[in-house]
Amino acid sequence: MLNGVIDKPYVESRVDNWKLRINKLYSLVENTLENVDGIEYEVTKKITMYEELMNKFNIAPTEIPILDLYYQKKLLTMKNMKGLLSMGCIIFGLLLKN
Repeated sequence: MLNGVIDKPYVESRVDNWKLRINKLYSLVENTLENVDGIEYEVTKKITMYEELMNKFNIAPTEIPILDLYYQKKLLTMKNMKGLLSMGCIIFGLLLKN
């Protein structure tokens, strides 16, 4: 974004940044929770990300991995959870519990 104007390169950089932050979060989850009893996780599914600004600037949809997080075999995360804040709150709660 140059001078407050949202353009295609800006939107592309934000999409790339989002994907990077998701991947970093999932790595943090794996490293932090790998030794917590009852915790299991898998990243086997994806969701399509195609936001309004991506459409506006003719940016192709992209796939975002989904982290399914389980505690004692019960799914804690929503199937389509892709928000960093939502995921972070669940992980923080697990860490406090243990």
